[in-house]
Amino acid sequence: MEEGEGGKDLLATTLQDRLTKFASSETEEREKALPELVAFIKDGVDKEVLEKLTDKEFQPKLQDSVNRALQTKFKKHDGTEIEPWQGGHTVVVLDRDGKVKGAVSVDTEGLEEYGDLNKYALIKALCELHLYKDGREQGLSDPDNFTHLLSLGLKAGDDLFTGSVWQEDLNHEVTFVGSSGCAPKRDYLRELLAGAEPTRDTQAGLFDSVFSSLTANNLLGGHLPRKQIYSEPQEIQQLRINN
Repeated sequence: MEEGEGGKDLLATTLQDRLTKFASSETEEREKALPELVAFIKDGVDKEVLEKLTDKEFQPKLQDSVNRALQTKFKKHDGTEIEPWQGGHTVVVLDRDGKVKGAVSVDTEGLEEYGDLNKYALIKALCELHLYKDGREQGLSDPDNFTHLLSLGLKAGDDLFTGSVWQEDLNHEVTFVGSSGCAPKRDYLRELLAGAEPTRDTQAGLFDSVFSSLTANNLLGGHLPRKQIYSEPQEIQQLRINN
């Protein structure tokens, strides 16, 4: 990829053009184009590139929604409350036309070797968009959908990770939220694992998915209280039960 400001500008323009073309294509065309587009994103897309594309009106709404997600408490089954999030996060939002609506991130401790996580969050949002347009509305969280993407040439743990949702607002506008590096506090994760020591990637896809859902709910919720308390998500409760 070209370096320097001019190179970043060109990369941002090329990226948006390719995303828009992808989103407007029929399913068969998208399936053929997806592996190459994912490779393009992995090769050079970063925070600086996405910042050149974000919607200036949407960006502060996304930032506020992410901040609210970070401050969310979970109420556990025994009634105790916990603030689950470590603080690192990367979230990218696309609209139905493939336009980059917003992107926010804070580096996640322990994931430095992966580099800039914006590319992974963008890929998740892109795959969510593709699945939605293909009528697979359960998205990346559905094992059959995940397997389908693998059959197109993407590789699990390299190109493809879970951690995205789609949402529709009251105006029937659909957006796709992809998250990466949304790590829980280690003590909380250790508790869920019955005291076992987690690795840096333990249940990463699960917590990225939960964070995407929280952010999407906040985008829809308007003037929500800054401090929110939710029942601990069922999929996290199941993780505790299964350990």
